[in-house]
Amino acid sequence: MVDASVAAKWFLNDERHIEEATRYLAGMLSDEITLHAPVLLKYEFGSILVKAQRDDGRPVGRNESLNAFETFHELPITYHEFDKQALLESLMLANGQDCSFQDSCYLWLARNLKCRLLTDDVKFIQRLPVEVVQDSIQLLREPT
Repeated sequence: MVDASVAAKWFLNDERHIEEATRYLAGMLSDEITLHAPVLLKYEFGSILVKAQRDDGRPVGRNESLNAFETFHELPITYHEFDKQALLESLMLANGQDCSFQDSCYLWLARNLKCRLLTDDVKFIQRLPVEVVQDSIQLLREPT
Protein backbone atom coordinates (compact mmCIF):
# COMPACT_ATOMS: atom_id res chain seq x y z
CA MET A 1 0.00 0.00 0.00
CA VAL A 2 1.25 3.45 -0.82
CA ASP A 3 -0.20 6.88 -0.12
CA ALA A 4 0.18 10.30 -1.73
CA SER A 5 2.90 11.43 0.68
CA VAL A 6 5.20 8.82 -0.85
CA ALA A 7 4.03 9.11 -4.47
CA ALA A 8 4.74 12.85 -4.45
CA LYS A 9 8.40 12.14 -3.72
CA TRP A 10 8.71 10.21 -6.96
CA PHE A 11 8.03 13.35 -9.00
CA LEU A 12 8.74 16.47 -6.96
CA ASN A 13 12.46 17.02 -6.60
CA ASP A 14 12.11 19.46 -3.71
CA GLU A 15 10.55 16.87 -1.38
CA ARG A 16 12.40 15.33 1.55
CA HIS A 17 13.25 11.61 1.74
CA ILE A 18 13.18 11.13 -2.03
CA GLU A 19 15.84 8.42 -1.90
CA GLU A 20 13.80 6.26 0.47
CA ALA A 21 10.66 6.65 -1.65
CA THR A 22 12.58 5.91 -4.84
CA ARG A 23 13.62 2.51 -3.46
CA TYR A 24 9.97 1.49 -3.32
CA LEU A 25 9.33 2.86 -6.81
CA ALA A 26 12.30 0.87 -8.13
CA GLY A 27 11.01 -2.25 -6.38
CA MET A 28 7.62 -1.81 -8.00
CA LEU A 29 9.09 -1.17 -11.46
CA SER A 30 11.30 -4.26 -11.18
CA ASP A 31 8.32 -6.40 -10.06
CA GLU A 32 9.94 -7.08 -6.69
CA ILE A 33 6.98 -5.55 -4.86
CA THR A 34 3.38 -4.74 -5.68
CA LEU A 35 1.99 -1.43 -4.51
CA HIS A 36 -1.73 -1.02 -3.92
CA ALA A 37 -3.78 2.13 -3.37
CA PRO A 38 -7.35 3.33 -3.38
CA VAL A 39 -8.34 5.16 -6.57
CA LEU A 40 -8.31 8.20 -4.29
CA LEU A 41 -4.52 8.32 -4.78
CA LYS A 42 -5.00 9.55 -8.35
CA TYR A 43 -7.00 12.54 -7.13
CA GLU A 44 -4.69 13.31 -4.25
CA PHE A 45 -1.65 13.17 -6.53
CA GLY A 46 -3.32 15.60 -8.94
CA SER A 47 -4.04 17.97 -6.06
CA ILE A 48 -0.43 17.78 -4.91
CA LEU A 49 0.77 18.74 -8.38
CA VAL A 50 -1.65 21.67 -8.63
CA LYS A 51 -0.61 22.92 -5.21
CA ALA A 52 3.08 22.60 -6.05
CA GLN A 53 2.59 24.39 -9.36
CA ARG A 54 0.81 27.31 -7.68
CA ASP A 55 3.45 27.67 -4.96
CA ASP A 56 5.96 30.32 -6.08
CA GLY A 57 8.64 28.71 -3.93
CA ARG A 58 8.43 25.35 -5.71
CA PRO A 59 10.05 24.64 -9.07
CA VAL A 60 7.10 22.97 -10.79
CA GLY A 61 5.88 24.32 -14.10
CA ARG A 62 2.69 23.43 -15.94
CA ASN A 63 4.42 21.14 -18.42
CA GLU A 64 6.32 19.38 -15.64
CA SER A 65 3.06 18.93 -13.76
CA LEU A 66 1.29 17.46 -16.78
CA ASN A 67 4.21 15.15 -17.58
CA ALA A 68 4.39 13.97 -13.97
CA PHE A 69 0.64 13.28 -13.95
CA GLU A 70 0.81 11.29 -17.19
CA THR A 71 3.85 9.31 -16.04
CA PHE A 72 2.26 8.64 -12.66
CA HIS A 73 -0.78 7.11 -14.34
CA GLU A 74 1.46 4.70 -16.24
CA LEU A 75 2.93 3.25 -13.04
CA PRO A 76 1.87 -0.34 -12.25
CA ILE A 77 0.03 0.53 -9.05
CA THR A 78 -2.90 -1.76 -8.32
CA TYR A 79 -5.90 0.50 -7.68
CA HIS A 80 -8.96 -0.42 -5.68
CA GLU A 81 -12.45 1.07 -6.04
CA PHE A 82 -14.50 1.39 -2.87
CA ASP A 83 -18.10 0.30 -2.78
CA LYS A 84 -20.63 1.87 -0.43
CA GLN A 85 -19.79 -0.54 2.39
CA ALA A 86 -16.05 0.16 2.15
CA LEU A 87 -16.75 3.89 2.20
CA LEU A 88 -19.00 3.54 5.25
CA GLU A 89 -16.39 1.46 7.05
CA SER A 90 -13.73 4.02 6.13
CA LEU A 91 -15.93 6.78 7.55
CA MET A 92 -16.40 4.85 10.79
CA LEU A 93 -12.65 4.25 10.93
CA ALA A 94 -11.98 7.97 10.44
CA ASN A 95 -14.33 8.80 13.29
CA GLY A 96 -12.87 6.09 15.52
CA GLN A 97 -9.23 6.97 14.84
CA ASP A 98 -9.67 10.75 14.67
CA CYS A 99 -8.10 10.96 11.22
CA SER A 100 -9.23 12.36 7.88
CA PHE A 101 -11.58 10.39 5.67
CA GLN A 102 -8.89 10.20 2.99
CA ASP A 103 -6.34 8.77 5.42
CA SER A 104 -8.91 6.30 6.73
CA CYS A 105 -9.48 5.02 3.18
CA TYR A 106 -5.80 4.12 2.89
CA LEU A 107 -5.82 2.56 6.36
CA TRP A 108 -9.01 0.63 5.65
CA LEU A 109 -7.57 -0.80 2.44
CA ALA A 110 -4.29 -1.77 4.10
CA ARG A 111 -6.18 -3.62 6.81
CA ASN A 112 -8.42 -5.39 4.30
CA LEU A 113 -5.48 -6.39 2.11
CA LYS A 114 -3.62 -7.49 5.25
CA CYS A 115 -0.62 -5.36 4.37
CA ARG A 116 1.04 -2.23 5.70
CA LEU A 117 0.44 1.32 4.52
CA LEU A 118 3.66 3.01 3.39
CA THR A 119 3.47 6.70 4.29
CA ASP A 120 5.63 9.68 5.15
CA ASP A 121 2.75 11.50 6.84
CA VAL A 122 4.03 11.79 10.39
CA LYS A 123 1.07 13.93 11.52
CA PHE A 124 -1.31 11.16 10.47
CA ILE A 125 0.72 8.53 12.29
CA GLN A 126 0.95 10.59 15.46
CA ARG A 127 -2.86 10.72 15.68
CA LEU A 128 -3.18 6.94 15.61
CA PRO A 129 -2.96 4.59 18.59
CA VAL A 130 0.38 2.82 18.87
CA GLU A 131 -1.16 -0.60 18.18
CA VAL A 132 -2.69 0.64 14.90
CA VAL A 133 0.67 2.01 13.79
CA GLN A 134 2.46 -1.22 14.74
CA ASP A 135 -0.09 -3.38 12.92
CA SER A 136 -0.86 -1.31 9.84
CA ILE A 137 1.70 1.41 9.09
CA GLN A 138 5.17 1.44 7.55
CA LEU A 139 6.79 4.85 7.96
CA LEU A 140 8.94 5.74 4.96
CA ARG A 141 11.64 7.02 7.31
CA GLU A 142 12.17 7.38 11.00
CA PRO A 143 10.65 10.57 12.47
CA THR A 144 13.10 13.26 13.46
